[in-house]
Amino acid sequence: MCFPMPDRRYQYRYRVEIMLNTLTKKFAYPLFAGTIALSMVATDHATAAELLLTDEPYQYITVDQSLPNVLRAFGSNLGFSVQVSPGVSGQVRGRLPEMSQREFLEFLSRTYSLVWYYDGFVLHVENARESQSKVFRLGALSPDRLEQSLRDLNIWDPRFSIKSSPGSDLTYVSGPKRYVELVEDAIVSLGSNGSGVGIGALSGNSERSASGVEIIYGTQ
Repeated sequence: MCFPMPDRRYQYRYRVEIMLNTLTKKFAYPLFAGTIALSMVATDHATAAELLLTDEPYQYITVDQSLPNVLRAFGSNLGFSVQVSPGVSGQVRGRLPEMSQREFLEFLSRTYSLVWYYDGFVLHVENARESQSKVFRLGALSPDRLEQSLRDLNIWDPRFSIKSSPGSDLTYVSGPKRYVELVEDAIVSLGSNGSGVGIGALSGNSERSASGVEIIYGTQ
């Protein structure tokens, strides 16, 4: 008998919540802090989950194929899932120059104005115009703790912006939709463990929802 696999988004969110609970205990009880022994290894310099692309040539020949299908075929050929935003469009025609796997992805990104983010399960690709920007009010959650938690969770990606305002509790986040979503999820989860933050509405006059990180500015 076959059972359907759970949605990858919920698998990842569940893992994020478990790791955040571990991080909270680590900060609350520093004498008992240990190595986070989950599917990712936490280090002081940890960054986003690594998309394993090699320098081996990736040869792909297309006569006239849609860009979304080329991206999906790229993932299928290399063994990972690709989620392409509806905002990604265009046609890829003719023989492409010989490139490595990573060069192929970067070539398509430059040529068609794409941004991508790998969350450990899925490669998310969207049009650069779809990138989001949000300003969060963190309350008692410090920017340093947020950054370290994002690094420990392999969410942090140096290609995208997370900036804090000195002397205030405001933090600016910008990047692909999935990246901003994961940062927001981390802020909410850290806030639910006693940091006093919550999610608010995207409007000029900010509001707070029941979960209590305030967003004072945002695009979506």
